[in-house]
Amino acid sequence: MAGDLSRFTRVLVTSNLDQVALKVLGFSTQTTNIIEVKNFADSSLLSIDGTGNVFVATGTVFIGDTANTKMTLGLTINQGANDDEILALKSSDVAHGITDYAETDTFGWFAKVSAADGGLLMQGATEGEVSFRLQGFYTTDDVGKATTANAALEFDAWKKSGTAVDAPGANANIVAIKSAASTRFIFDAEGEMHSDDIIGVGDDWDEWDDLALASDLSRLPKAKFDEMMKYKADDFERAGLLTLSTDEHGNRHAFLRHKAMLQFAMCCFAEVAKKLRVYENALLSLGISPKLLQEA
Repeated sequence: MAGDLSRFTRVLVTSNLDQVALKVLGFSTQTTNIIEVKNFADSSLLSIDGTGNVFVATGTVFIGDTANTKMTLGLTINQGANDDEILALKSSDVAHGITDYAETDTFGWFAKVSAADGGLLMQGATEGEVSFRLQGFYTTDDVGKATTANAALEFDAWKKSGTAVDAPGANANIVAIKSAASTRFIFDAEGEMHSDDIIGVGDDWDEWDDLALASDLSRLPKAKFDEMMKYKADDFERAGLLTLSTDEHGNRHAFLRHKAMLQFAMCCFAEVAKKLRVYENALLSLGISPKLLQEA
């Protein structure tokens, strides 16, 4: 036992039930592994160093399980019949206070969508504005616009078929955007986007000259403003068709309100149809059939 004692560890064992059963103590000057597990070939399998770092050299780490035929190297967690968090991410900098759902220093956690059916639920909590952000860093652009095109961020929905998967069924919802559990946007398998609206609530633009507003709005993308325009950018915002903002370079941006735009377009079509009926009636009063104009 003579020599450099800093290379040895002390093992203390106690039989008291209310105390730690085993302690492994490294010396204060020790920077190498305190604990190391090796195989017969003297290859390290697992080790813990003097700063508390844990190293698993090879193999899979299992928590609550002993096997996973679909994993060669990684981490498998089986939470049994428990339905709460399976993985939690914490930070001492965070104190969001939303403790009905997670501890106040937990900023992200994983769980099941349904206790019995499964599904992955990823949740985030913040003291600020952004609770969950999905980012992807890529190298090569894909500018194709086809069913085989790729993108930096992708959402890919598949439906169970036996023990494998297949394409979703006709008209199936593949992506939904919700607000407080109420669905606001749906994207379906046919590529259609559906947005929620309350019937009887909305703008009819009665205070505006619809056709002049539409004509002037068509010039907005290229900012072709002149003295002949009746409406300007601020008017479009007041009409509820877009939201204006200015970037750090002083450039003005217009965020279009697509649902309002669609409703406004319908109002314009109705206005055109109303004017056409007036002209048809005027022609009829003069004894001229409007069909003559169609034939011409």
